[in-house]
Order: sequence, then C-alpha cells, then structure tokens
Amino acid sequence: NTGGGTHLALYTYDDPGILSSEKKNGPQTGGYTVTLTGSSFGGSAPSGFTITVGTSACSAQQWISDSSLECTLPQGFGKVDVTAVLLQGQTVCTGNAGKCIATHVDGFVYDGPNPLALDGSMNGPSSGFQTITVTGTLLGQSDPGSALFAKVGATRCNQTSWVSPTSLTCVMHPG
Repeated sequence: NTGGGTHLALYTYDDPGILSSEKKNGPQTGGYTVTLTGSSFGGSAPSGFTITVGTSACSAQQWISDSSLECTLPQGFGKVDVTAVLLQGQTVCTGNAGKCIATHVDGFVYDGPNPLALDGSMNGPSSGFQTITVTGTLLGQSDPGSALFAKVGATRCNQTSWVSPTSLTCVMHPG
C-alpha cells in the first residue's frame, strides 16, 4: 500500500525534569510562592497538573512556561521532595506509564527546629524515664508522628512527643 497513513503514539516527549527551586528553604508555615525551573513542562499550559512538596499539594500552582512552574508551598517539616505530575492530554512521556512526572529529590528544606531551653530535672536516677520539656521555635506546625525525635546532648530520647509549635516532651532513656 503506497497510500498515506497515520501512526499514532509513535512519538513521545521527554519526561519533565525539575532542576531547581528559587528558594531552597523556608518557614514551616508555608504560604509563600516559589518558582521551580526545569524542562519539558509543556509548550502550553497543561490541562491539569499537581505539584506536591513532601506529601502535601501546593495550595496554589501555576504553569509559567516549558521551563517554569510556580507553587505556593503548604506547611511542612524537614527535607522533602518536590514532585510535579503533568497531565498533558495527548502527550505521552517515556516513563511512568505515560504520566509525565518530575521529582526533585530533597528539593526543599523547611527551616529546622530551634530549641531554646530545657525544663525539668537535669539529674535523675539511672533507671531513666524522667520527662523533660524542650521549648523553642519551629518545632513543627503539627505532630509529625514517628518522624519526630529529640536528643539531650548526645542521648536520643526514649520517647519524643510533640506538644505545640514551641514545645516537645522527651522521656529519657535509662542510663
């Protein structure tokens, strides 16, 4: 057959890539906008896309160009990945089952805790299990669960509990 024909889905596009963020760190409260630079975000605004920072979606996001996206950061804690999932309609990326996914591993760091004082007995029996309260700033906007730990000197607490953005409790190990 010498007639013309169409071969659909023979052409794929490069997967997008996030190269950097204009800000590398910021407050745990989120709420500020950062620009992500990279490649293959699409020649026009995708029909739908999501950007997550850690496990939380940006509260607002905007496609700027093929090499630039904006994200209003959610609140968060610690060092996190930044991921964009682009739903490009007819565009098919080479990996991820046709989804266009870009991840910048450890792409953003929320400002870390700043312990200021220890309250409680700084001396106790070797049987341990005394509770000390750590007060400070940037101790998290909510309980991060098992990701939370504290040390008093070089000794890791037997149990650390988040109380508020300015307070943690530490149950000391037996010594």
